[in-house]
Amino acid sequence: MKGVKKRVLVLIFVLVLSLFSFLSFVSAQEKIPKVIPLMSGNKLEISEGTIDITSENEEYYILQLYSRISKYEKETKDKILDLVEFVDEDNYYIFYAKIPQSSFKELRNLINEKQIRYIDSIPIEAKIDRNLFEKIKRNPTKEFNITVSKFMYDEEFSDTQINKIKKLLKKTYSVSREIGSVRGIGDGTAIEKIAKLNFVRSIDEMGYSKLFSNETDSKKLNLNKKLKTYIIIEFILALSLIILIILKIKKWKRKEE
Repeated sequence: MKGVKKRVLVLIFVLVLSLFSFLSFVSAQEKIPKVIPLMSGNKLEISEGTIDITSENEEYYILQLYSRISKYEKETKDKILDLVEFVDEDNYYIFYAKIPQSSFKELRNLINEKQIRYIDSIPIEAKIDRNLFEKIKRNPTKEFNITVSKFMYDEEFSDTQINKIKKLLKKTYSVSREIGSVRGIGDGTAIEKIAKLNFVRSIDEMGYSKLFSNETDSKKLNLNKKLKTYIIIEFILALSLIILIILKIKKWKRKEE
């Protein structure tokens, strides 16, 4: 019987080791890099545990959590949702939020408690598509056909907001309140000024089609496919080992009898 126990323990050890390898792999994917690849295609360097804002009167800010909001304890989650209004999201638990000035004192406490990782004014790199941004840097006087969009979960553009965008464009092609977009033509200087309007979410060049929002999304998709494959393999392996252990125990018991 001692031999049976020994073999069972060896099989259990192999199973535990396999599961530990899987959990380590998943944990590695959750690690937040210091330089965040944004959906715009540009990158943003983030210093953990900081509020680095230009003003507390900007209304819209970029905010990063340590994980998905659903993973937070209810009390903390409710507190965050009471202090900010999420209007859009980005990679690695980054959100765009409307934050009233009265919330910043409590938000600083949440940063010190490591519940919120980072808050900052929204940089224009988070709004202007990378390919367009690089073209502007090369030739800021060149004119581009662009689409200006609002934050996904924000209210529709107001007349005042639309007029601010149109004023900076050389020509306006169309305005869609339902979609939340303004299309027109403007040079690099105008585009950067539009990006600084706090209610603007993104600026893309019209006619520039791409399968993914940026190459990072493509890599992310490939990584997710690999992760799913890894999970399936680990599940099959774990299930096979469990079945093997059960069959071995039954076989050894029959021999003992």
